[in-house]
Amino acid sequence: MNTLLKTGALLSVLFMASCKQKAQDQQTTIDSTIAQVKVDSTNMFPKETDYKIKVQMSGTFHEGQVPLDSDKKSWMGIFQTERGIELKKTSISLEKVHDEIIDEQPEAKTGIQINIPQKDICLLLIEAQPYLEDHVIAPLTLPRIEFYPNDVAEFEYLGVKYKLFAVGKKEVSKDDPNQILVTDYTLTISFTKDGKDYNNVLIRQPHFDSKIPTIQFAGDIDGDGILDLMLDAATYYNDINSTLYLSKIATGMQGLTIAGGFTASVD
Repeated sequence: MNTLLKTGALLSVLFMASCKQKAQDQQTTIDSTIAQVKVDSTNMFPKETDYKIKVQMSGTFHEGQVPLDSDKKSWMGIFQTERGIELKKTSISLEKVHDEIIDEQPEAKTGIQINIPQKDICLLLIEAQPYLEDHVIAPLTLPRIEFYPNDVAEFEYLGVKYKLFAVGKKEVSKDDPNQILVTDYTLTISFTKDGKDYNNVLIRQPHFDSKIPTIQFAGDIDGDGILDLMLDAATYYNDINSTLYLSKIATGMQGLTIAGGFTASVD
């Protein structure tokens, strides 16, 4: 089971590496002007209570990680197809399977496998919404996919210039020189469109345990001409938290807003 889940987590990297369209005017710099804040339970983001829609991944998971009514819902999937990256309608079925990590008896089946009818690789499953329609997505290859404190990436997508930047504290562990400790972390995206400035906090966490936020996919998922993102926002190295940010449901001066997330443990 852990192999399947890790494979799902790595799909995004494979997508990013295989995309032919790259960001224009890419550059990576350090920005010392972004304010750092103390992060605790009062201002950490996102939380599950922030999710608006259901998000899933295909594959096999532990009992309790997949809602058992998931097969009753309508779904869209982000697929790698012969046409490129597509958002398409799909459906899912749930199957009880043997959990190699949890089940002690060979005949036990406490694991849940999410199956889809398509043979194409599925990066993410999104609960169907009226504003989501089938279409080919122009994917974006970013100059970096991991963002440690002081990492910045500036790029252009569909004629709009964006800036992703991270702040926080970063230091080498005294116990393990190969481990980087990150605390008071904030990842933000900013851009200007139609004369309006947008600045959004994507992730704000007090600490990360041997893991750092990773861009899993970037492209116009909801079809409004603005970049949408899928991030792994998990704070623990053996977890995955695929978090979806969409622009079409953003309000006010929000450029992107949290749509949903799917959390699972590898161990």
